[in-house]
Amino acid sequence: MQDTMIELIDKFGYVGVFFLIFIENIFPPIPSEGILLFGGYASHLGTLNIWLAITCATLGSMSGAVLLYSIGSILGKQRIKNLMSSRVGRILHLNAESIENADKWFQKFEGKAVFLCRCIPVVRSIVSIPAGISKMNFRNFILLTFAGSTIWNILITWIGYLAGDTWHTVQIWLGIYSDAVLAIILILVVSAYIIVSIRRKKKSSSKIEGSKK
Repeated sequence: MQDTMIELIDKFGYVGVFFLIFIENIFPPIPSEGILLFGGYASHLGTLNIWLAITCATLGSMSGAVLLYSIGSILGKQRIKNLMSSRVGRILHLNAESIENADKWFQKFEGKAVFLCRCIPVVRSIVSIPAGISKMNFRNFILLTFAGSTIWNILITWIGYLAGDTWHTVQIWLGIYSDAVLAIILILVVSAYIIVSIRRKKKSSSKIEGSKK
């Protein structure tokens, strides 16, 4: 995967940076860190202009974010809740209530969630979907996405530029950071699922005991 990314940037330059970051926003498992670090390294070599590379990366981020926002907005909360009530939801261990809780959480933090998540690996792309589902003000979504994406792109690209030939080493450390973030997210999701399941069982037991009385 990494060799392909490097080849695309070598061959297509700024267009390659835009395309790869756009794809990364739609498929989060593709690491933006590697793309941005190599973009910074290419700028260090003089192959790319660092500010143009950052601009193309930010445009790619924005394009991907708008697409995911649109998908969330078009599907809407009710359709997704219906989907979670089907076999798909059972496979993913999700249900309509979990979607409702996620929507309430997003509406509570909305702007902060969009801005901060754009600077966090893995969730930086996914946050666009709940933004669309909750019909977040599109102008605010664009501004906060732009701000968060720009900060992330500048930071990682400049690290790649300053690292020079050691950008591979930096990528390893950023990969460890991304894995740690993913692990924390999974732990939180599993913990939330367990807590909700326990509460449901307690409610069911209370109703059964109440009906017996």
